[in-house]
Order: sequence, then structure tokens, then C-alpha cells
Amino acid sequence: MRKLSTLTALAFVVSVGAAMAEARPAASAADNVATFGDWKLRCGEGAPGEWACEVIASVVPPGQTEPIAQVAFGRNIQPPSAQKDKPAPGKTADKDKQTAEKPAEKTASKDEKAGEKTTRLVILVPVNITIAPGIEVLADPGQPPLKIPLKTCIQAACFSEIELNDDQLHLFRNRPQPAQITFTDPRGNAVKIILSLKGLDQALDALAKR
Repeated sequence: MRKLSTLTALAFVVSVGAAMAEARPAASAADNVATFGDWKLRCGEGAPGEWACEVIASVVPPGQTEPIAQVAFGRNIQPPSAQKDKPAPGKTADKDKQTAEKPAEKTASKDEKAGEKTTRLVILVPVNITIAPGIEVLADPGQPPLKIPLKTCIQAACFSEIELNDDQLHLFRNRPQPAQITFTDPRGNAVKIILSLKGLDQALDALAKR
């Protein structure tokens, strides 16, 4: 089975559409990376004028050096300049007073942010697979697997993408056991690969704070 190349084949999770046309460029100087177990949190410029963060891991089979699959959770964020240019406290006093007079609203979970309650999950797999069944991801053995359609293939890899709601994202949290990714080879045989979840919970916590 053909292996995926390294990060040059990885789509930046919130700009998958652009990555379908070309491989992912090298990280810019603005990117920053933090490691949590087997996962990395990476933030930087995605599509022109947009900023994003992704939590990413690669699946490398025993005895090999190149990944057979790559997985990323990601979301759009405010550009660093917008995060720094917040109104001075005195200028927001009236607004804070009006907010205090409004009825209390439901508190968002730690995986939810204002204006965006979903996180994108993107999985890259080899090109020599059967497209129709898509990909299955089993994170919680007590729940049905997530079925993710394959969107398209480029020379380096095939892409699958889904937007996870808060309940779906919770399936990946606090899991001591690894997840399982399943796709179908050209002969119709199921290919099962193991995805380590070590450090994912901490990485998703860090992603939610962005």
C-alpha cells in the first residue's frame, strides 16, 4: 500500500479546499507548535487573510518511517492582531452594563466558541483505496463509529472531512484506549489502523482556548 508523504501532503485543516489543488506549503514563520503526547497543536495563517489552529497526529505503521494516515482537528481563530486590539476597559463599561441586564444565556462547553460550535476533522489516507465506503472512525467502543465520506483525492492522498458537533467531539475525549480508523482497499478488504489518542485531550483543551 502506498504510504503518505510527510507534512507536504497534509492539508491545513481549515483550508482543505486549497490543499486539494496543491500540497501543503512549508510552515511560515508565524506558525507556532506545541506538543501534547502524540499530538501537536499548530496555529498559523491558513487561507489568505485567515488564521487557524489544528491539532494533528500521524499514524506510522511499525517498522516504517512514513505515515500511512494523518488526522487533524481544527478551527478558525481570530488573527493575532485582532486578539491584541481589544477595546480598553473604560470603553466597554456601557456594553458590560447592558450585558448584565440581559437574561443569562447557556454557558458554552470548553469545546465551543462564540460564533463557531463545530470543529473540523480531516483525515488523509493513501490514494489506492475504495472511495465509496468512505472512512469509519471508532473512538468510543460504546458508540457507533463516525462515518466520514471521502471528498476527493490528489496525487499524494485522499481527503475526508466532517464537522463535529460538541457531542461528536466528546467521543474522542478522555479515552485511554486508541481509536481505530477503517477504510477499504481496492480488493474490498477492510484496512484497520490504530490512532493513538495520547495527549489529544490536552491538545483539544488548548485548541478550545484559542
